[in-house]
Amino acid sequence: MIGAKIVNIRNMTDEEYQNEGWHKSPYKYTQVLEFDNGCIIYPSKDSEGNDSGVLFGHDKKNKEFFTVGNQAVDTSHLSNDEFGEYIRNCHK
Repeated sequence: MIGAKIVNIRNMTDEEYQNEGWHKSPYKYTQVLEFDNGCIIYPSKDSEGNDSGVLFGHDKKNKEFFTVGNQAVDTSHLSNDEFGEYIRNCHK
């Protein structure tokens, strides 16, 4: 994976949810990173793969935190309740 380039960020497909045994929820989404070598990566809530998760990032240059989606969104200013509301409303 070192040197591979991200070529797309998209929502996980129904088939991918099914392959993992995860339940798709209207209140959350799972982002998939597609690479130029054909590999994909997606987050899990734990190392056992019990459910999907969300990728978080930090831009050291601009000192901002963000979540990974179709576009980076700065969520560092949100409280826990506001962040939960943001996630629930992402795909309405």
